[in-house]
Amino acid sequence: MQSNKTFNLEKQNHTPRKHHQHHHQQQHHQQQQQQPPPPPIPANGQQASSQNEGLTIDLKNFRKPGEKTFTQRSRLFVGNLPPDITEEEMRKLFEKYGKAGEVFIHKDKGFGFIRLETRTLAEIAKVELDNMPLRGKQLRVRFACHSASLTVRNLPQEREQPPRFAQPGSFEYEYAMRWKALIEMEKQQQDQVDRNIKEAREKLEMEMEAARHEHQVMLMRQDLMRRQEELRRMEELHNQEVQKRKQ
Repeated sequence: MQSNKTFNLEKQNHTPRKHHQHHHQQQHHQQQQQQPPPPPIPANGQQASSQNEGLTIDLKNFRKPGEKTFTQRSRLFVGNLPPDITEEEMRKLFEKYGKAGEVFIHKDKGFGFIRLETRTLAEIAKVELDNMPLRGKQLRVRFACHSASLTVRNLPQEREQPPRFAQPGSFEYEYAMRWKALIEMEKQQQDQVDRNIKEAREKLEMEMEAARHEHQVMLMRQDLMRRQEELRRMEELHNQEVQKRKQ
């Protein structure tokens, strides 16, 4: 009788232990299921930069089929740049978000532009890099401004009608004709003034050319007279010298 009680006690002691082990295994299995899967490996082997170490981006997930790449919509403005930043450093800063198609840096004013492959990648880069510290400065990342596309709709049907002209005898017609006559008279007088100025300019140029030629002729005559005077004096001196020798 005592042996039966001992067996029952051992059975009671072992039963909770097995149940506790089974419950612990279920909790461990649930914890394994709740753990997030490891991050995917990027398609082009690119990994996160130092500020986002451990994060990666699979570029295939952010490219829609048939989507145009490197458009104006994926162009970012990067402000408050350090004055010594280089284009290579700028590309390295955005290398996590794919290959950059365009990089421009204005070092004197401390800003630049970079064009990424898709709009989605540009949005992610804007969120992650905006206000990021870089050599004592906080970057400002915004989308670059571009000209908006305007669409005009619901134009009135009267736009399809031919141009409308004022009816003869009306107020609009009378004053329109008077304005037309005044503009025509102004044009004619302006043309006449232009012709008069052109003729006066040509006449003045001809007179100036004639006066210049006459002045040159006068200078040549004066030079010739001076040489003749010198020649006459030399002849007189020569004659005087000959007379002295004869005496």
